[in-house]
Amino acid sequence: MQDIPAVFQAFLGAGYHVAGDSLGEKKIFTGDSTFAQEWPEALAQWHRLYEEDIVGAESISLTGTQLKEDFLAGNLAMFITGPWDLADISASGLPWGIAPVPAAPGGETYATGAPDPGFAISSKAEGAELEAAKRLISFLASQEGLGLMSESFGALLNTSDYQVEVAPECQEIYDDYLKESKIYLPMNYWDHASDALRLEGIALFQHAVQGEISLDEVAAGMDAKLSAL
Repeated sequence: MQDIPAVFQAFLGAGYHVAGDSLGEKKIFTGDSTFAQEWPEALAQWHRLYEEDIVGAESISLTGTQLKEDFLAGNLAMFITGPWDLADISASGLPWGIAPVPAAPGGETYATGAPDPGFAISSKAEGAELEAAKRLISFLASQEGLGLMSESFGALLNTSDYQVEVAPECQEIYDDYLKESKIYLPMNYWDHASDALRLEGIALFQHAVQGEISLDEVAAGMDAKLSAL
């Protein structure tokens, strides 16, 4: 487990979408809510994977690379991944497809993820450095630059200025989820200290999977970490 579980993230995002709640976890950072108030339902649904022996606790030690290799070797029926692995999967010759995270009771199918970090120019840049930075940003936003990013990183670009060629296996996810903003990443709604909170979250989820803490303690631990920052 190298991140806050994607299935949990998708359940959380789907819940907000069904409820018409556009603020989501932002409410925690305005003082209008807490992790203990926002997370319980999604936590309970996610934890069923372990309670019902769908996923074993030993999985927390596996890396994304190990999961991909097991999938390509035919040892794994499915795993959660993204554009960074699609070139290797396509080249393997295996028949494959991509689907959104299934719906929890009362929810809907959803995807998890976020836009890649944007490019920025330092406010301290001056003279020739500033002009060079502007030219680089202009190039990255051009047809050629966007094309190179798509080819090099496998990025599923979503902009009216560039038409990306999407693999047939990804077309439904691209059209129905990415383009429709049915995709959620908690850290996008965390107004500060997102890196520290993410690391705390990973540790808390690992402890929960191993039965060392309760689900209530996962959310309470996030609130305690936020208060300490």
